[in-house]
This record gives sequence, structure tokens and C-alpha cells, in this order.
Amino acid sequence: MKLLRHVWEQVRQDRLFSSIYIIGVALAIATTMIFGIVYYVKLAPVYPEYNRADTYIVDRAIYRYPDRGLQNSSRLSFKAFNELIKPLQNCVAASAEGYYDGDGVVLTANGNDEFEATVRAVDPAFFKIYNYNFLEGSPISDADLASGIRNAVITRGLAMRMFGTDSSLIGRQFTLDNSDWRVTGVIEDPSALTADAYSQILVPYTTKSNYDYTWAMEYMGSYQVRILTANDDQATAMREELNDAVRRYNASLTDGQLNGWEFSIAGAPKSYYESVFNRYTDDFSWKKLIRNYGIVLLVLLMVPALNLSGIIAGRMESRLPEIGVRQSFGATRRRLLGLVLGENLVLTCAGGIVGLILAWLGITAGKDWIFTLFEDYPEMSTDTSANILTADMLFAPGIFIAAFAVCLILNLLAALIPAWWSLRHPITESLNQKR
Repeated sequence: MKLLRHVWEQVRQDRLFSSIYIIGVALAIATTMIFGIVYYVKLAPVYPEYNRADTYIVDRAIYRYPDRGLQNSSRLSFKAFNELIKPLQNCVAASAEGYYDGDGVVLTANGNDEFEATVRAVDPAFFKIYNYNFLEGSPISDADLASGIRNAVITRGLAMRMFGTDSSLIGRQFTLDNSDWRVTGVIEDPSALTADAYSQILVPYTTKSNYDYTWAMEYMGSYQVRILTANDDQATAMREELNDAVRRYNASLTDGQLNGWEFSIAGAPKSYYESVFNRYTDDFSWKKLIRNYGIVLLVLLMVPALNLSGIIAGRMESRLPEIGVRQSFGATRRRLLGLVLGENLVLTCAGGIVGLILAWLGITAGKDWIFTLFEDYPEMSTDTSANILTADMLFAPGIFIAAFAVCLILNLLAALIPAWWSLRHPITESLNQKR
């Protein structure tokens, strides 16, 4: 309490310095927090993408003709999923998502209004990979998939818009793309910021016509495949098992129109993080990622610290008479140094709190564009109202503690050097500075 009262007196006596110090720390913390939260939302296990660390994605299948330098690339076909992916033993779940041609057009229950809604054509395994919170009903079932029945899981927000309520909806009918559908489940709205799982309507892919269509190159098609593993060891075994299946398939290509072609899976397959950071390349590396962004974060914190160091040096010069008086009354250099560092610690804490609030305000105000700042090919929903910021996205204590700790260390060092230098002056020299 004594230190706080002392700092408060110092703030009142030198409001300009205190304001600059707190604002400088706040801006450094806020900028770092915004940067950190953007990537936290992309990387951390948040609703409903809790299994990001163990999710693997097959984005592209490739046929190559080595002798002719030819190549064809696309997603996997339905046949490829059933013959290559589904038989995998080293996985918890394997899901295929079919292609849905754009957003679907939905009619309200009274038929007086229509609007677009995001639709995904999936299978029951999709709900094992993404842990949606069901408010009512249940996921798409194996029977739904086998029969191709028009059953759908919808979000709470869509239910409110269509029916004016989010309860007692199981069995209710609605119109999607001029067809009648039946509600079998209602989920808590995911955020469009979780792009891999975001959807307002989830339907069985077998409800689409020609869902099992196979191209001339039989393993190429329109299905994106996701594979969930239990841990890294199973993921390694899964990759080996899949690569072995691909080798066996290539060994069978001896006749017909595929003669001479070689099939492969790009990334074989990519982890969720590889897919996020290297969507169009295969050179993802955690070491490279941490190095690149670690340098950026360090610069964001160091520049304000260096500026504050210069300001603190100037302020210490003006406080030399005060230091001389305290030394003449028996204050040791160690005690005076501790007092100066204590003052900066309190101001840094105040700046940290202000910075955290500024970060939350900035993220909330700019949620429709700020999450695309560091992407070459941003994928965001056109419905900006769907960019929901949940509590587990904003309240990331690990990021704040890390940013604050680094900022605190840099600021204390920024204060330590000029304070230590000023305290080396003899008492008489310090007293003579008073005019």
C-alpha cells in the first residue's frame, strides 16, 4: 500500500510521464494481444474445433504421368474415400464432406421471407471430429446417410430466424433450395471464425444427386476428407497405412486408360495446422512458424520498451535532487533502485490492464476483418454477423500472461539501466542538480 500511495503521488506530480508510460505499455500489450488472439482463434481448441491438434485433412489427390510431365489434381472421389480412407485402422474417425454448390436458399416457416444459409454435406463421422453442442435432437445418423433422407441439423440462430424459436423443433419441416427438409437436431451456433466446422445447416451428402459420381480418373472427385487420430503415434501409423494403400493402388494401374499414371495424396495427409498455414504448399514447419512470428512479437514489445527507456532516463535526470536528498537521509542505492523499479512495475501493471481492455475492444470492433490480416487467401463467411467471438476465444489467459511477462521484463530492464546509471552519481552532485 505504501508503494501504491507513493506511485500515486508520483503520477499526480508528473502526469505527462505517467500517461505516456501507461499508454506506451497499453499499446504494446494491446497490439501483441490482438496478434496473439488472432492466432489463438486459428490454432487453439475452441468450439467446435476442439480436436484441431489431432485432425488431418486430405485436400488434394494428384495423378501424374512422369514420362510426359502431365498432372491432374483435385479432391478425392467418393470411391477413393471408400477404398482408401474408410478402411484405415489407425484412426478414431474418417469423414467425407461432399461439395454443396454455394449457400442454400431457405424459406421462413410462414413462407414470406427467404434468405441464404451456409450448408455442409457431411456424414455421421463429421460430428465425431467436430464436437457441436446439441441443444436438441441428435447428429446425422448412419441410417440417414444410407437412405439419403432429407434430414438436417441446424443452428440455434437459424432456427430462431426460420421458426421464431429454438426449442421443440425436432420433426419440424422447412424449405431448402425448393425441397422439403426435416429438422433432427439443433446445435449451438459455431463461429464463422472456425472455418473448418462453420455451417448453419448440416445434411447427409447422399441427399445430393450424383454424390457417388466418379471422374475418368476414378480417385479424383469433390470430397474433402478429414481424419481424426488419438495421438501423434497413431497419426504416424495412419500416414504409413494410407501411403501403403496408395502404393497398392498404383501397383494395380496396369491396364486401361490409367495405364502409366501414378496416384498420390498431397501432404499425405496434412495436419490441421499445415492446412491453415500452408494451404497451397507442403513446407509447413513449427520451427519456422515460431521463429517468424516470435521475431515479430519481440519487435512489437521491444520498440515501446526502448522508447520508454529514453523517457525514463530523462525523468531520472530530473529526479536527481530527490535521489540526493533520500541518500543524505540514509537511503541505500539498493533501496532507491527497488523503489524506482517498484514504480515502473505498478505503471506497467496499469498499462497491462488498459492494454487488455483495448485489445478486447479492438478485436470486437474489427472482428469482420481483423482475422484476415495475416492471410494471403482469407476464407471468411460473407455473413459477418456469424463472426461470433466466444468467451474461450477472447479470454486466453496464457497469451496475456506471456505477453505481459515479456513486456514486464523489457520494461523493468528499460527502467533498470537509466536508474542504475543515475544512482551512480555522488550525493553532492545529485544535490547540486537542484535549482
